[in-house]
Amino acid sequence: MEVIRPVNFDSLAGSREFAEFSTILGNLAGITMALNDPDSSRGVFIPGSYNASPLCRLIWSVPAGSARCEACGKGFCDKAAQCGHAICLPCHAGLIDMAIPIFAGERHIATITCGQLLPSPPSESGLKEFIKRNRYLRLPVQTVRDAFFQAPYMPEEQIDAIQRLLRIFAEQVCNADQRLHELAVTSRPDEVALAKQYIRDHFHETISLDVVADAVGLSPVYLSKRFPKVVGKGFTEYVQTMRVAHAKDLLACSKESITQVALACGFGSLSQFSRVFRKFTKCSPSGYRHKHRRTAQAGPPPQTARSARVESMKRCR
Repeated sequence: MEVIRPVNFDSLAGSREFAEFSTILGNLAGITMALNDPDSSRGVFIPGSYNASPLCRLIWSVPAGSARCEACGKGFCDKAAQCGHAICLPCHAGLIDMAIPIFAGERHIATITCGQLLPSPPSESGLKEFIKRNRYLRLPVQTVRDAFFQAPYMPEEQIDAIQRLLRIFAEQVCNADQRLHELAVTSRPDEVALAKQYIRDHFHETISLDVVADAVGLSPVYLSKRFPKVVGKGFTEYVQTMRVAHAKDLLACSKESITQVALACGFGSLSQFSRVFRKFTKCSPSGYRHKHRRTAQAGPPPQTARSARVESMKRCR
């Protein structure tokens, strides 16, 4: 069964629609754009947009400069997420950067960062200000001059337009993915019923909450919370109840050894079987077998054993 998950950083980063739109916008704007996860620990450059400012390439070539860039970028992402809207601010080097947070409902799932723009059209006075602000880099003046006059610049109205386009499109992608997720969740069969059916079919095997959750397309945490609300007992207790019911049937109606019964019902060891069986029946497996066989000899004929098993299985459900 396909696992259905709500939209998140990975699904947005892998979205064909988002990739196409951002590639077109990146090519048109001619600036670097990246998609960052909520913690700013992961980021991917948006296809077709990687055209880093020559000034940024110089700054990144110096360890002290790249460290400041990383810290500044994370700070921008955090501030945009806290504000809940796009921000446009000068970075540590004096270049203009943008951060556009993306939300799916109330969840912050990613932040788009872009920019690396000159704050004003390139000029000699602007060059002097940039060199003064970043003199710690100790870069050759001519190298900085060449990079400065090749760096991109955008008027304020164009920057505003890019921010609006990115925000609107990202919101549309998230909303569409979220609606698809909600539709899939509401239209699929009851997840707990599917989990119960899987347990009934596989209780004699080695199963766990993780295994069952994966089989029915749920997270283990969600299933562990949802299961007792619907069934009235926890996951582990339900599995044990199913196994003990089958064990009681085998003990009463078969000649298999107690160890064979334990293994046939999914218990990992004889000691575990004895402990769990006593917990539910208040007697040992051998005691149950002895008592049941004595009762069967004086009571109903053996052919009722199958119906007894059916009834015991029904009680587990």
